[in-house]
Amino acid sequence: MESALVTAVLRELRAVLPRDWSVSWEPPAGPGEADGLVRYKAPDGQNLSFVMEVKRRYSGPAETLVDGAMKWAEQNRLPALLAVEYANPALRKACEAAGVSFVDTTGWIWIDGAGPPGLVIRSQGARRSPVIRPNTMSRLDGPGAGRVIRKLWGINSGFPIGVRELAQEAGVAAGTVSKVLPALESYGAVTRDGNGRIVDRDRRLLLQRWTQDYDFRTSNRRVGWFLAPRGLHAVNQKIPTIPKGFRISSTGPSAAPFLLADRDLIAVLPLTTAAYYAQDIDALAEILGVVESPQQAAANVIIAEPRDLNDSDLLRAFGGGPSTVYWAPPVQVLADLATMGGRYPELAEQILQALTEDEPS
Repeated sequence: MESALVTAVLRELRAVLPRDWSVSWEPPAGPGEADGLVRYKAPDGQNLSFVMEVKRRYSGPAETLVDGAMKWAEQNRLPALLAVEYANPALRKACEAAGVSFVDTTGWIWIDGAGPPGLVIRSQGARRSPVIRPNTMSRLDGPGAGRVIRKLWGINSGFPIGVRELAQEAGVAAGTVSKVLPALESYGAVTRDGNGRIVDRDRRLLLQRWTQDYDFRTSNRRVGWFLAPRGLHAVNQKIPTIPKGFRISSTGPSAAPFLLADRDLIAVLPLTTAAYYAQDIDALAEILGVVESPQQAAANVIIAEPRDLNDSDLLRAFGGGPSTVYWAPPVQVLADLATMGGRYPELAEQILQALTEDEPS
């Protein structure tokens, strides 16, 4: 049990307490006991106590940590309070589902004390862990991180998977995977076993963590914003004139209908913008007959050049027909929608709900 962590979380608790309330901590009575008791004192002198479980860092499923706190609660016949360095989204969700209160050093607090005296506190903290571990990729907006995340998203029945195997399938060095995984794990987007193998991932959290850093408008090598004077219908008529073998893929709003097709759904928002990845922005703009837009908000054709021009997921050879512009991988399409601005983040959320509705909530 770490006294520095206890001091830090008590400071956070005191900062949000109602006026005239106080909070104190009692150390464990002896070995084999819980990590201590947290006692709240109301203005009228009544006390509300929690048995506290302290974990600076943790690995494995969040539910395992929550189950441990609940066992201490049952043993002491008191509600449980979990204190951690950072309560990631997966842990916060598991705690609330089980009715276990939690607090971290960044300000995330969920106190559910039925009382008497009753005490309910909700407080938001940091979007990500404030601690960057050694040899960890702090920003996930580069080509290597994108390849790893796209591969993790697409796995359906390939767990567990090791670092080297994932690196081989993603087409990156094993060192890249080793640097990306801690950032995803600390957010709760992936779960690893004692051997470091990935045993599960949460698609929603994977996208959320990636788009904290990745942005379609700034993470690509170059992005061009264009106007199609005769509308998108004219652009579609130009598609067959793209030279066979020209590397291109559709993304964002252009690819959204393909993601929904397998679910027999249609997009709520009409297609008013087409977006592509291309090996040569200027060449594709000339083929499609579009002109540079003076304002991004006015553009109805967006063409991006990815940082990695060898990325076969984003740049696929055109087949020579009207329907042979392939679309980018699903999580890439969602990340682009979520960071493209306008109304497209709403569409990204609608599609994400449709794609993950069968996964555990």
